[in-house]
Amino acid sequence: IYMRATLLKYDTLAVNLTKDSQTYYHARARCEGYCAESITCDSIKCSKKFYVVNRYIDGYWGSEIRIDQYKMAVNQVFEWHILINAMSVDWYINRAHVCRFNTTTTYKPMFLQVAGTAQVHELSL
Repeated sequence: IYMRATLLKYDTLAVNLTKDSQTYYHARARCEGYCAESITCDSIKCSKKFYVVNRYIDGYWGSEIRIDQYKMAVNQVFEWHILINAMSVDWYINRAHVCRFNTTTTYKPMFLQVAGTAQVHELSL
């Protein structure tokens, strides 16, 4: 899955891979202090940026993982690649590997959910 977009506001972009209303894989760009609740959210208010990744399998959220290698900026184009492998899912932002979800069972997501304040320029599945 490939998405090229422009982030318009910090702390609002989430990407989920789902099936049967279950969020198998979840990633979100976040700010410390929930900047999304503010009408304006700039780099000063959002001084600590990170990604949160998680899984929701069989009704339970897994352990939240925070990743500090933030690769996006407001009003700049970014690229998000999601590679679904037989036993893992890899997330890349601006060609840098952000995380890998390893699974012991083959989960096959059927839907892509993208939410947030961003302008999507291209989406390829």
